[in-house]
Parts: sequence; C-alpha cells; structure tokens
Amino acid sequence: MELLPWSNWLSFEVVEKYVETYSASVVVAHSLYEITFFAYDATDVEAIINDEIDILKERRKELEDGKAKLIPWDEVCKDIGFADERTEEEKELQFKQFERINADNKRVYEMLLS
Repeated sequence: MELLPWSNWLSFEVVEKYVETYSASVVVAHSLYEITFFAYDATDVEAIINDEIDILKERRKELEDGKAKLIPWDEVCKDIGFADERTEEEKELQFKQFERINADNKRVYEMLLS
C-alpha cells in the first residue's frame, strides 16, 4: 500500500465494516501513516515510489537472469550476530502458532469483507 500515490488513496472507498470494527479515527490514522510512509509531500512521495519501483524491477531482472547474489538466511543471521537458540521442537511449535494466527487473521479479513 505504501507504493500507491496519494491520488489513488484519495479515491479509495472504505468498507463500512472496517469503520464499525476499528472506528473512523483508527482507519484515518492508518491511512495517514501509509500515505506518509516515505514523505509528507505528495510530489516527493511519488518520486520516491517511482525510485523504489525501479529498484524492485532491477532486483527482479537480476533474479530472472540468475545474476542475483543470494545469501542464505542462516548466514545473514550469523553476520548480524543473531543466534537462533531454539530447538527443532520449539521452531515447529512457533510455526504452528504462526499458522494459527494466520488462519485467525484470514477469518477476520473475510468477516470484514462480508
């Protein structure tokens, strides 16, 4: 959503159920946060968005052409000094918790759209 120009945001219609569930002030606050994520001026935001999109296109082309240098996650963690001390059982338990949370979030999302 951060990669949308303000003109798109200003033309959105808000689902009434969102307002009922979260309140108008929360919906407005979230919207303001999103549209000002990169800057506080619409022209600046649009320029930054275009730059970000260009960078993403370059990274995509590198991936498609096989020229991207990929770094394994474990190596990244090691480089930044993050050691995952969890056991395999703890990792599996946390993964199951994430799956449950994701399923709960999906139900809320579907409820809001109904």
